[in-house]
Amino acid sequence: MKTYTRWAIFRISDIDKAYNDIDINQVWSEAFHYAEDSEEVLFTEEIKEFCIQLSSKHQLKTELDEIVIQWFEVCDEGSPTYDLYEQLPDDIKKLLGFGQGAVSKLGKSFTRVFGSNNRYASGGYNKWRLRFKSNRS
Repeated sequence: MKTYTRWAIFRISDIDKAYNDIDINQVWSEAFHYAEDSEEVLFTEEIKEFCIQLSSKHQLKTELDEIVIQWFEVCDEGSPTYDLYEQLPDDIKKLLGFGQGAVSKLGKSFTRVFGSNNRYASGGYNKWRLRFKSNRS
């Protein structure tokens, strides 16, 4: 779930509004404890999948994601994010900014659009099984 930037969403059936003796610092303390000690949280793969599916409809598609969809496609060979960034036209690069921040933005967009299953580590770099589209629409 590393690629998801939102909290998991759960349905609740009822809230006891009469109960008002809640120590909000304790609530956050417990949430932090459970996040740090994942052995106490019993998420099955089924629950994880349900949470991802439920929260995915709230994920935003950014303008950068639209650019990535227009310019890139999945392929068998891998390229580092920086190499893919360098192949972009200058006007697109200006939208992203320059340096490592721009490369990071592009990598996050690749993850949102193509999923992390098209990314792998090699030689200390993340590589993507992506290339420029031959026919852009």
